Amino acid sequence: MKSTKFIVICGSFCAVMIAVQLVLSAVAGVELVTPIFFAFCFVLGLKYGVAVASVFSVLRCIFFGFSPNVIVLYLVYYNCFALVVGGIGKLFSHCYSIKSHVVATVLAPIITAVFTLLDDIITPIMLGFNLLSAKAYFLSSLPIMTTQMLCSLIAVAVLFAPLVKALKLAIRNK
Repeated sequence: MKSTKFIVICGSFCAVMIAVQLVLSAVAGVELVTPIFFAFCFVLGLKYGVAVASVFSVLRCIFFGFSPNVIVLYLVYYNCFALVVGGIGKLFSHCYSIKSHVVATVLAPIITAVFTLLDDIITPIMLGFNLLSAKAYFLSSLPIMTTQMLCSLIAVAVLFAPLVKALKLAIRNK
C-alpha cells in the first residue's frame, strides 16, 4: 500500500508540474514550477522530491522536445533542487513557519538562477560551442534569467504558505 501511495503522489505531482509548465510555456520568463516544486519538496522531502524530479525531467523532454543537453540539464538541476529543498524541509521538520517562508523566498530566485547558469555551462559543452558562442549564449540568457528570478521571488513569497498548507492537507497520511 505504501508503494502504491508513493507512486500515486509522485505521478499526480508530475502531472501538475507538466500542466503548469505547459500552460505557461508561451510566456518567456514566467514559470510557476519553482514555487510548486519547492513546496512539494519542502513538505514531502528528499525521497518524493528526487522521484518527481527524475520523472518530471524525462516527461518534460517527451512533451517539449528531447535533446541530450536538455535532459542532462533537467536531471541534474531538478534532482539537486529536490536534495537542497528536501534538506531544508527536514531542517524545519517539514512545517511552515515565518522563518521557513523567508528562507524559501530568498532561496527560490537563487535556485532559479542556478538553472540558467547550469544551462550556460551544459549546453555549450554538449553542443561544442566555441568560446565566443558560449559567451553569447550566456549573455543572451541573462534577461530571461532576471525575469525568471523576479517571478520566482514573487511567486514563492505569495504562494509558499498556501501551497505548503494545501499539500499538508492533501497528503495528510503519507
